[in-house]
Amino acid sequence: MLLFWDKGYDGTSLNELMTAMKIKSPSLYAAFGSKEDLFLEALELYWSTVGEEIWSELYKYERAQDSIQAVLLATARILTREDRPHGCFVTQTDLKSPLPNLRVGLKVLRCKPFEMLKNRLRLGQASREIGPHVDCESVAHYYGIVQRGMAMVARDGSPRDTLEKVASHAMGTWDKIVPYPTAY
Repeated sequence: MLLFWDKGYDGTSLNELMTAMKIKSPSLYAAFGSKEDLFLEALELYWSTVGEEIWSELYKYERAQDSIQAVLLATARILTREDRPHGCFVTQTDLKSPLPNLRVGLKVLRCKPFEMLKNRLRLGQASREIGPHVDCESVAHYYGIVQRGMAMVARDGSPRDTLEKVASHAMGTWDKIVPYPTAY
């Protein structure tokens, strides 16, 4: 996972994979089938570990606003760790691959955060924290794009404190795009 995350699919050779996993070519193919299948498993591992660290924040707080802020701050903290490649493995991987399974797998993983944000915002509507007139889909897109942008600039070397400031600015827009409901 770390090798693919750092170098991408095309930038990672079979020799590098075999060396990192301390196995020979026949073992790699017997265990995973192909480089593409191994890459898809690495993406799933990333989502279930690193992705889970970030996106589990959505349901730790009573208010949607606090939950989304926690996701953005977790993005800043987790995607700038010194012991891992910076940025998001899913976001940085090219969707123009000639391999259809890879394109579909990436697209599915890239849509998950948007759906999660939208569902969390709708929970906020159900609890009357967010008014019924708020377009949860567009708000989810906004915060999802902010989060994805943070992940991309983390890859380019932006430090944690810069990303935390971006999170703060994005949350500063909350009251304008998700005004407190005055009455139902």
